[in-house]
Amino acid sequence: MLQRAAFTLAFFITAAWARSASADDPLPQPVPPEHGYWGGYELAPPAPYVRAQSLASYDWDPPPPVHFDDRPWTFETMLGFGTPVGLLGGVLEYTPADVFSFGAGAGFGPGGLEGGVLFDVRPFRWGKTTKAHALSIGGAYSVGGWTDFWQTVDQGLSDPHYASGFAQWAQFDVGYELRARGGFSFRVATGAAWMLNPGNVSCRSGVGTPCTLDPYGNDPIFTLSVSIGYSLER
Repeated sequence: MLQRAAFTLAFFITAAWARSASADDPLPQPVPPEHGYWGGYELAPPAPYVRAQSLASYDWDPPPPVHFDDRPWTFETMLGFGTPVGLLGGVLEYTPADVFSFGAGAGFGPGGLEGGVLFDVRPFRWGKTTKAHALSIGGAYSVGGWTDFWQTVDQGLSDPHYASGFAQWAQFDVGYELRARGGFSFRVATGAAWMLNPGNVSCRSGVGTPCTLDPYGNDPIFTLSVSIGYSLER
């Protein structure tokens, strides 16, 4: 009898102690509905909620539009017909303001070494966060050797051959220009060039075809240039 009463008392004491211990360590509570789902335990919220919360915790603004004067120094390779640097050459350009740039370069053409100075005005510009675009008007003054190489190829060696060791040119063109945030630069332009000193042209007569005086006069020649380069940061 006494043993049964002692066992019963020990059982109730143990149960009361376990109940008091569990009250200090409550079960996990359900997740509120605004966390993205109902029921369950208080675990990590779903991934979309984590991303939205992490983005909201940063004061983030999109980058500003790209401008041409963000990277003022540009090294370019220019190729084409009637360019200030001949058929192929290099140009160093400086952009002090978004609307204007100037530079100088040198290269080679059919008549030998050519070089000049040039400028570029961008009256129409629009930019994005990754690239800047512009419609440009350009001009150049160049000097160098010149020969009517293409005329000789087209018409044959029987025609007169004209050449100048120091031809001077004035050139104007219109084009499209692109400048990327990472530094890539591209420009394509077309226009016309005028020889400033046609009296300096010499002539070698062809077979049965004499030379004529001032064969070119003030007639312009067609120009086309493509420039690809890289711009440096300030």
